[in-house]
Amino acid sequence: MGSCLGCPCASSSLCLLGIVQSVGKSLTFEQSVREAIELQRNYRCKNPVCETQVWKLRHELDMAQLNVSRLKRLLR
Repeated sequence: MGSCLGCPCASSSLCLLGIVQSVGKSLTFEQSVREAIELQRNYRCKNPVCETQVWKLRHELDMAQLNVSRLKRLLR
């Protein structure tokens, strides 16, 4: 069974919840991503290995967002 985070404990239904909630809304890609991020931020894994993977992915996401902000500033 796959998962959004590549972690076996993160349920696919959580990922589908984000998709289902955005059906019918006219959201930009960025808005959809932000909603999915908020759903995942509130998710807590009970498996310590999974929790470590989730922490690592959140850190990578934060670093990517900083890089996007930096690139946006350079384009101005």
